[in-house]
Amino acid sequence: MLRKTLFTISRYKYTRSISTPRTLEVKSKTKGLLKLHVDWLRDHCECSKCIHPTSRQKLHSSGDVANSIIQNVNQDGEVINVIWNDGHKSIYNLIDLFPAKKVIPRPFLWEKEDVLNIHVDHDEYMKTEQGISKVLKNINKFGLCILENVPTDDRYLKSIIERIGPIRNSFYGDLWDVKNVKDAKNIAYTSLYLGLHMDLMYFETPPGVQFLHCLSNSVEGGESIFLDSFKAVSILRKKFPEHFNTLQSIPINFEYKNQGKHYQYLRCMIETNLFNEKLDVFYAPPFQGKLQLDPDSAEKFYLAMHEFEKILKSDSLIFQKRLEKGQCVLFHNIRVLHGRLSFNTITGERHFKGGYLDWDDFQSAYRASFFK
Repeated sequence: MLRKTLFTISRYKYTRSISTPRTLEVKSKTKGLLKLHVDWLRDHCECSKCIHPTSRQKLHSSGDVANSIIQNVNQDGEVINVIWNDGHKSIYNLIDLFPAKKVIPRPFLWEKEDVLNIHVDHDEYMKTEQGISKVLKNINKFGLCILENVPTDDRYLKSIIERIGPIRNSFYGDLWDVKNVKDAKNIAYTSLYLGLHMDLMYFETPPGVQFLHCLSNSVEGGESIFLDSFKAVSILRKKFPEHFNTLQSIPINFEYKNQGKHYQYLRCMIETNLFNEKLDVFYAPPFQGKLQLDPDSAEKFYLAMHEFEKILKSDSLIFQKRLEKGQCVLFHNIRVLHGRLSFNTITGERHFKGGYLDWDDFQSAYRASFFK
């Protein structure tokens, strides 16, 4: 027989049973009837003994408040006053406890015609809240933004990046040069065609946003190319669900082994995170190492990659643009594929300065702006 006790504390129903959680039922004019687990309620106390007043960090763990017991409770409108059996006193505002959710917009899956108006002036970005908000919105929506009229001092890019957050350093340095050099250790530092790819896929946490600042570009050729991998993956999933499943289940070995450095990371090309409603794509053919695949897995993998790369060749998806001196492109490195057409070094000079920002720092800046 189920043993259950039901009693009232100052007019509020408190239920405790072997098979059901301990809950407190309260009525809110804005939220209706609320059923609050007692330990959850105790865990969300925001008094100065529970939340540090200046750091806003919790001063207890969730395990500390397990099996909490209410001694008394009363309500005044949307405010609940609770006294716990250890003497602790908590005050809760139901509106603050259950705030209205303002949802961050989901990424817009684009084709080339959708990203013709993603330009923001440098001075507006650097000097106004409206300007930086435009840039952050473009990156969140399209994964892509272009700044105009940027000063072309060699290291000015540092100021551009730090307007959002701290620079992400790597073995390339805080900033790095993209130009044709002799005996290049990276195909990006040649004049050859550079196919669509993402940077540093062999890192456990690749950079989130890449910045490329054009310092000079007088060569014939060398147009930049960009493509929304989220759009390409959505097409693959709709047309070939079996290939989508293959590319999110068979891991790829990404590897960099050069100049005394050896980076390596194993990951699937497509990764989904249901908890955060998040999609990540990892695609970098130049840095794909040896694959340990049995014959059946290899058959599935190569067929899936073939179909995915056919989608990447769709003219409607490829945004091609010649970046000129004083322009700076910002793009989401785990979403927007980038590359470059070949160029003729005899006809002039092509020099870009590059840098990275972690995605966590971008998201922090975007949330702070969005929820302001």
